[in-house]
Amino acid sequence: MHLLWKNFLPLTLAACLWHISIPLSLTGLPPMPHKGNVPEHM
Repeated sequence: MHLLWKNFLPLTLAACLWHISIPLSLTGLPPMPHKGNVPEHM
């Protein structure tokens, strides 16, 4: 079971990274007005 977990953990981490990075890359692909939606006074 421990071996299975060590083989499965990278897959779950990769899946989490994909679920986080894909929406970020999709929102970052269209031309942005000014470097993201961060207010300039922050």
